[in-house]
Amino acid sequence: MTESISQASSTPMIRDPPPHMEDSIFDKPTLEISDDLSPVSRPVFDDEVPDNLSVALYKTDKIPGLFAFRHVNQMQAKSRIITALSLAFAYLRRTKLTQSAELTRSTLKKPRIHEVVLLLDGLFEEFRILHDFVEIKAMSPKPEVLASITKKLSKLREEARDYLVENGSAVPKPPLWGKNNDPEEWLNANDFEILSAAYRHEVEGFLRRVAPYFPKPSKTEDIEEPEPRTPPSMLLRLLLSRASLAREDSPPYSTTSRKEILPGK
Repeated sequence: MTESISQASSTPMIRDPPPHMEDSIFDKPTLEISDDLSPVSRPVFDDEVPDNLSVALYKTDKIPGLFAFRHVNQMQAKSRIITALSLAFAYLRRTKLTQSAELTRSTLKKPRIHEVVLLLDGLFEEFRILHDFVEIKAMSPKPEVLASITKKLSKLREEARDYLVENGSAVPKPPLWGKNNDPEEWLNANDFEILSAAYRHEVEGFLRRVAPYFPKPSKTEDIEEPEPRTPPSMLLRLLLSRASLAREDSPPYSTTSRKEILPGK
């Protein structure tokens, strides 16, 4: 599964699809993802949403910027994340976006750190969309998950404060989503990917700074980190590129089929 959509039952703005669309395109509203990221613009909608749009929950693993570096193993995906962070810095002007935030395996296995990382992954695994049953118009994070992350980060900060001060380290503040930590700002796909990459980076940077205070897991709490992978959209481009090269290198009489070039097709 790479994409799915479900109605967000917690909001009153949900409406049933028109009768003629009930069994056709409602399950697959189109999400346009550009090959290249561009500078952050402004929210598509702020607080008020047009009456002709509905809110739903959406899942996809085709947006590289929603993943951490450790989640991907293909350079094109990693390069896109770097670009997203660069554009986020240009928009937010926060120096933490230029600092390393990579979490080590030992840090990721600390229970108090791991529970925040799970929430962070969940924030980008399923998010809210505004759609007209045909096309996705805007996106935003789920407010309750964002609030839960902020609450947990604040608790970690308070617990680690004395340790950090005693060791001459700055006490970090919980990162903000975007400029104002406002999940009711609805963004286009480009801006949502950029701000998602920025938020993940800053949260993981925060965790990296407070992690030394918190204990390692016991033997019964051993935590496995998922293997890196390539988002499907990036994998498809890579396979198609290889297929094109294979065709160029093949003699005119080659009988190699597309099925042989693209395994699993």
